[in-house]
Amino acid sequence: MSHESVWVDRMLASDPLMDLLVGGVYAAEALPEEGISRKIEATEAAFDLEAPTKPLKACSLVRQRDTIGDGVIMDNDTQRNSAVFVMMVHIYQQRGYDVIDQVIPIIRGLFVGRPYAGVIEIEWFNTLKRARDGGALSGCSLERIDFRVTLVEGD
Repeated sequence: MSHESVWVDRMLASDPLMDLLVGGVYAAEALPEEGISRKIEATEAAFDLEAPTKPLKACSLVRQRDTIGDGVIMDNDTQRNSAVFVMMVHIYQQRGYDVIDQVIPIIRGLFVGRPYAGVIEIEWFNTLKRARDGGALSGCSLERIDFRVTLVEGD
């Protein structure tokens, strides 16, 4: 199971979170490069298809950055090395930030200090606040939370 799918599953299992993210939670690895889009069947649930303009519902996209060695643990005998990657959690809504503001602390609470199999630490690393999507979601409200994830490879 990939790290993105672990994160998505943990988010989907949170009733308070999913009560707010009515458009769903998506793993970037399962989507084309543009991510959530009106043109992609896999993300149709993220949009109100009954409305004339098909507005975006509050939703999230989880994207893992590349894993890099951090040099903290380097054991050539056992082939164990520590590494880190950044997990980016994008939160979107059509306009405003009211849902995003409620979702951010829930997501941090689901992950910070709560590692899972193969991971030894999850830290809140950065937040991109009050942004607008410049891609397929054309100007929708966006915030992104970045988490630093530490693991030991070779276990």
